[in-house]
Amino acid sequence: MIHTAFTMDCEQLNENSSDGGPRDWALSERSIVGFADRLQERGFLATYFIVPQAAQQHAALFLELQSAGCELGLHLHTLDQGRCEHLGGMGPGEQQRSLKEASDRWSNALGQSPRAFRAGNFSANDHTFPILADLGFTHASNSVPKRRYLSRRAMWDGSPPYPYWTHPGNRLLEGDLSLLNVPVACHPSKWRDPEQTVPYELRIEGWESHQHREMIVGSLEWQSAEQARIVACVPFTHNTHDYADPNAEITKRLEGVMDLIEAQVERSGRQLVKTTLGGLHQTAVQRKLRGEK
Repeated sequence: MIHTAFTMDCEQLNENSSDGGPRDWALSERSIVGFADRLQERGFLATYFIVPQAAQQHAALFLELQSAGCELGLHLHTLDQGRCEHLGGMGPGEQQRSLKEASDRWSNALGQSPRAFRAGNFSANDHTFPILADLGFTHASNSVPKRRYLSRRAMWDGSPPYPYWTHPGNRLLEGDLSLLNVPVACHPSKWRDPEQTVPYELRIEGWESHQHREMIVGSLEWQSAEQARIVACVPFTHNTHDYADPNAEITKRLEGVMDLIEAQVERSGRQLVKTTLGGLHQTAVQRKLRGEK
């Protein structure tokens, strides 16, 4: 089986965001709703990683989407929360305080505790996964294998290209923490930023169809070569594009990625499981309970 979970990072307004966001909340809402609608028309599901400000602004909308099968998780850009460093540049104390504060704000807006997490820029260090587990998170999508983005404190060269139970002392290793990390799909050997060795990652916006295909094929073949026990293909995007417009270029790119994933899985002779990251986590838990790694 090959699992796929489409994800969206839901940012605050561009004027308040260090790394960009939607120009207004109306565009954000169209993006969020349109993304879910386009996916659900094809049987796919959305996992939303939401900064606290967006959780407060769109609380009723997100809860409605959750009732329709979507998943809600926490997204965090620490610079936008008044911190002086990206998450991966913090020591354990500051990192724990930052994550707890953001989680509390998110929980107050949505009436539940987040279980899924993704940091802005996939920033993390060796303290991150144990802290997330201690705070009650059960899964994350917080890595791009081979990414070395020093300015954002996101160093993932050497990490597994497949979903893995995390290690208490090293973010790059498999271990026995109760937190599952599911990487975003990326190409194993082509770079969009050779200077910082940032690989082409499966982002809906920005790339053409032939590039998306190379990333999907490259990621799945890489996981197969690594003999991954659970294989996943995780694309991502942002709430900055109008997915509600069926004729928009971004909508066509999303539909193209769905087509490419379905076609590649069919060619592989395997079964495609359309799920959320939470659903994939449940699959990993069931495997563990059966004594499978």
